[in-house]
Parts: sequence; structure tokens; C-alpha cells
Amino acid sequence: MKKIIASGDSMYYIVAVLNTVKKSNHPPISIRIPEKIMTVLRQLAKQEERSLSRQILYILKNWLKDNGYLGNA
Repeated sequence: MKKIIASGDSMYYIVAVLNTVKKSNHPPISIRIPEKIMTVLRQLAKQEERSLSRQILYILKNWLKDNGYLGNA
């Protein structure tokens, strides 16, 4: 996994590329996340023993499922 994190103006700029043992077809994405949210995401990732990228994907996937946007993906 390759992760580039730089901070500026209390926002974090993230570019995450998932290169796991099993090759990933997920394209890289760049997003700005407020510092307060980033802190919570890091804490959750640590508690759940996930990488930050995997934690964000987990949260997004569950929200999409819970709100009827995804089936059993």
C-alpha cells in the first residue's frame, strides 16, 4: 500500500493507492478531509485493525448498503 499524506489549512490531502498482495483494480482517489474527521477515522482504523484506506472504504460501503444504494457488494 502506498499512502501520501500532507496537511495544509487544517485539511488533509490524501492520495491512497491500494496495492495489496491481490492486485487491486481500484483507481486512486484524492479527497480533502477535515482534521477532526481525519482524527476519528484514524482512531477507528486503529481500533478495527484496518489501514486508513480500508477503514474509509468500509464506512462508505456500509453507508451505501444501509441506504439502499448497494446490494450485497
